[in-house]
Amino acid sequence: MSDVVQHTTWEMVEGAMERLDAAMAGIDALDESARTKTLELKEALEDFYGATLRQIVRVLKVSPHGEPMREQLLMDPMVATAFSLRGLVQPTLAQDVVALLELVRPQLSLQGAEVVLASVDASRVKLRCSGSAAGCGAGGLQRELTELILSRIEGCDEVVFEEADSGAEIANHVADQAVALKRFVTIGLVSELPESRCVPVTVGTMSLILVKVEGKVSCFRNECAHQGRSLEGAQIEDCTLTCRWHGFRFDAHSGEGITIPGVDLEVVPLRIRDDRIQVASPW
Repeated sequence: MSDVVQHTTWEMVEGAMERLDAAMAGIDALDESARTKTLELKEALEDFYGATLRQIVRVLKVSPHGEPMREQLLMDPMVATAFSLRGLVQPTLAQDVVALLELVRPQLSLQGAEVVLASVDASRVKLRCSGSAAGCGAGGLQRELTELILSRIEGCDEVVFEEADSGAEIANHVADQAVALKRFVTIGLVSELPESRCVPVTVGTMSLILVKVEGKVSCFRNECAHQGRSLEGAQIEDCTLTCRWHGFRFDAHSGEGITIPGVDLEVVPLRIRDDRIQVASPW
């Protein structure tokens, strides 16, 4: 497992942005000559740092280990903010559509409609719908959604609709797309993760536990559901994770409570990509 990297925090980012805002306000108070020279200096510095960040991105793109390194860098709030401000971290079309659907979901629910993203093919978006968004009488609502998406999301040229097989299918898609909105970061390798042990890792300021049992990897927040104590040193046997503090037992795959059903570990979304263990970033 890689060494833990000390990250900045969102509080540091907010502090830095406040300083920038205060400095910009101070520039406005300068006389015209001083303001012009100061803005020229600001523009030159922005060009310099922008070119530096773009070169970093170019190097990462051609490096065989560039993608994991980029993910590690973007785990840091200050780095992620700097890349975003320079337009170097762009959401995908699918992420934009899912984010917009999440924004309007409360209004859709009031109308008895459920709509989720089914697929994206180049600039064509397919939505899956149920309730009042499906069937013969749904034309008006579908037209409104189409106009909203085409007007708000760059890169989308066509929106089509298909009817869902069931409400359960829609519910599953909503849950999956809530995960899809998150950015995933690499925190280790499956091949390096020991079997039947709790391995602590850190993502930003969040403490997690990785567990591999019978080849399956799970990730939980590093807090016992009993009293919130660390799960480091917990024993794992026969797919049961036992906290070392008070003996509370949990399913090592799902985190479900065994000692007290319903008192469960907090699961962190996880996926495996080419041996890389990736969890959803908290920002």
